[in-house]
Amino acid sequence: SADDEPAGDQTTSRTISFGEDENGSIETEGDKDWFRFEIAGEDGATVDIELTGEDGFGEDIFGEDGFDGVLTVYNSMGEDIVGGEDQEGNDYSLDGVSLSSGTYYIGVSGADGEDTGDYSLSLTELTDYSGEDLSGENFSGEDLSGWILEGADLSDADLSYANLSGADLEDANLEGADLDYANLSGANLSYANL
Repeated sequence: SADDEPAGDQTTSRTISFGEDENGSIETEGDKDWFRFEIAGEDGATVDIELTGEDGFGEDIFGEDGFDGVLTVYNSMGEDIVGGEDQEGNDYSLDGVSLSSGTYYIGVSGADGEDTGDYSLSLTELTDYSGEDLSGENFSGEDLSGWILEGADLSDADLSYANLSGADLEDANLEGADLDYANLSGANLSYANL
């Protein structure tokens, strides 16, 4: 319905919350949907923003099934701060975007302003423990996927059976950590001390 359609600028009343998916549709060429979100706390946050074009809604401008969308993040003044380039394909992601506290907007549009179709939008706040002392902590069986642990001290930590897929462990100290059956697929272990 028209009440559910997000406004095309920062006057939008449509919000997106962390951990929830929002579905929408770009119905005409040049259309743009805007979603508002808040970053609370004085330290700000690091976020991942994912857009998935839904299959089966016509063809995108490349002749492929699904919607080829573009994400742009705007500050409270409506100025674009990240994104806006076409990543070509049905999925678009902005990973590890660091934002200070405040109000932000996500704009969803079709590639080159021409593509139309349905989409799903998600916003995830990443857990950032960069440089923290987590030595001896028990994370056994925990889901730490996507956590930012760059330079963290995880010496002697229990990470057995933990899901660390996609975690950033660059330059982390893992000496003596229990990694039995830990899922490290896609984890960044550059310069990590194992």
